[in-house]
Amino acid sequence: MEQNYWKEIALYLADCHAATAYYELSKRSTSKSERERQISLCKLAHESIKNGYIAGKRISSEENVLERLNNIIETFEHPAVTFTRK
Repeated sequence: MEQNYWKEIALYLADCHAATAYYELSKRSTSKSERERQISLCKLAHESIKNGYIAGKRISSEENVLERLNNIIETFEHPAVTFTRK
């Protein structure tokens, strides 16, 4: 049962990313490097789901992923926060 649970989560997140990628790739203003990144992530998700494993990628720890997600939420959730590139 636990394996099915994680597979459902992986499928859900891959589907969410596919929607995001479609949106980003549909915009003319998307840079070439961002297009390549989005396509690369879609290829990785596609191959991973098809083959049942993530080939050639280091998998982050649960703690690191949760911290990264939390940092993104805290940084970008509130409209008063602005992002500037260095």
